[in-house]
Amino acid sequence: MCIKGAKKLGLHPFPTPMAINTIWYDGRPPCAYCGFCGWYACMRAARGSTLNNVIPKALATGKCEIRANCMVRDLAVDASGKVRAATYIDSNGKVQEQEAKLFVLCGGAVESARLLLLSKSGKFPQGLANSSGLVGKNMMYHIQAQAEGSFPGQ
Repeated sequence: MCIKGAKKLGLHPFPTPMAINTIWYDGRPPCAYCGFCGWYACMRAARGSTLNNVIPKALATGKCEIRANCMVRDLAVDASGKVRAATYIDSNGKVQEQEAKLFVLCGGAVESARLLLLSKSGKFPQGLANSSGLVGKNMMYHIQAQAEGSFPGQ
């Protein structure tokens, strides 16, 4: 209904890109076009998201676990400057340290900057990867624009 009204106003509405399956793929069904995946996880697992694609495969390896309700506080580096451990607060409020061979920082604009700035050491006195002093500056958060309207007679 809104598409018809928008077109009468000379607007050009289009569907939001959703990275959805149109056919069965990788054991996941095609989209049912229920319309809820714009803001929520896809209950059918038809949407191409980390929740549906990456996490189940990582857990299936037996080399990955999810630690829910935890918050990484900072990253510790070794003498060469390579990240060796993440210090985090667990779900009970206790400080824990997790060592690993590889760390991937993918917390988004705000959380990545927070972690890098808090990860200070003798090698990185301004925070990890912040020798320029620009981490957290001139950044753009995930912007979302939305408009809604109602049209008489629709």
